[in-house]
Amino acid sequence: MRGRRCIAPLTMWCAGLLFVSCVSVPVTPRSSMQTGIWDLNEELLYRYWAMAEAAWREQQQFRNAPWELDYFSSEETATLAVAIHYDDAYHIAFRATHDRAGSPDQYLNLYAVPRRPKYLEPDTSFRAHSGYLLRYESIRTELLSRVFAHRDQTVILVGASAGGALATLAFEEVRRTAPDVDLRLITYSSPRVLTRATREMLLDEENRVVRVVYSNDIVPALPPALFGYRHLGSHIQIGKPRGPVSLSVRDHHPRTREALRDLLIESGVDRGSLGY
Repeated sequence: MRGRRCIAPLTMWCAGLLFVSCVSVPVTPRSSMQTGIWDLNEELLYRYWAMAEAAWREQQQFRNAPWELDYFSSEETATLAVAIHYDDAYHIAFRATHDRAGSPDQYLNLYAVPRRPKYLEPDTSFRAHSGYLLRYESIRTELLSRVFAHRDQTVILVGASAGGALATLAFEEVRRTAPDVDLRLITYSSPRVLTRATREMLLDEENRVVRVVYSNDIVPALPPALFGYRHLGSHIQIGKPRGPVSLSVRDHHPRTREALRDLLIESGVDRGSLGY
């Protein structure tokens, strides 16, 4: 029985990769950074990305950034997050998938069958990616305690790649349990995590959500919409247009970072002066 449970999500992901690998899409120009309640600029886009990088591993200091880092984690699911109080806002960034061979989060990412969160009543219509839910559930108690302790401040949830999926799940729960919080969500190269019905439940909150995608990144196309998954939030496209091209794994992490650095340079900001 256990083997069958492992085969099902793996089959879905293989089918999804096959499906999107044959899809060519036109590359669109960068979207406006003034969207919803957000007023973003190149420096802020790069700052939030740097916070997502700070979540990669526990450390005393991230480069030369003037941030105090408060990490919390689950060893069982290899999930790590970091809280950063900076610039009159409280940020929580979630780590992307660990690259260590055999890390539990790598397998959980493949378990794409939708299910109900354990913390919601059985009659809810909320459904999300099972693997990401397991990872989020493993740290949610520590997450919520930190958010509630800073509910009088703007709370910004940040995540890159799979970390963006976890940040999205956190966004839903915080909005539902603490509607008084000035909450925002920004993700980079995030896969889909919510089903279509769940996304429709959150449409009134989309002005609080921004997702940044490099032009040809394949990860935001997974799991495929064909499986019923949908993205939430306004879309900011980055990266230089290259014409109609196939989606690419190479355009995930390295080129996303490079594109954000290029935007920073073009805006005239000295990256060295930022500390991150």
